[in-house]
Amino acid sequence: MTKANLDETTNPWQEELGDGVNQIIERKRSSPAGRKESLTAYIGILCGRYAKGEIHPKRLGLFGAFVRSLKDGKTEKEALLTVKGMCHPSCE
Repeated sequence: MTKANLDETTNPWQEELGDGVNQIIERKRSSPAGRKESLTAYIGILCGRYAKGEIHPKRLGLFGAFVRSLKDGKTEKEALLTVKGMCHPSCE
């Protein structure tokens, strides 16, 4: 399948999920509010869609970002969202 074909078969939620995952993994220069927004969007998509195929290739990067978020997080809400993101069945 070519990149053009992949782009045609990608749903908007998959693109949004990919953007959210990248924002979570690349959290440099992000604020607590930005991380909260990224985690909220990520969890919202995972609650409405089965996305194991989209998450599985990036699971190690996500896990590292979740651990950093728990260690260095600035707010209780960020920690709660991080744990929710880590425990979602799509992340297994």
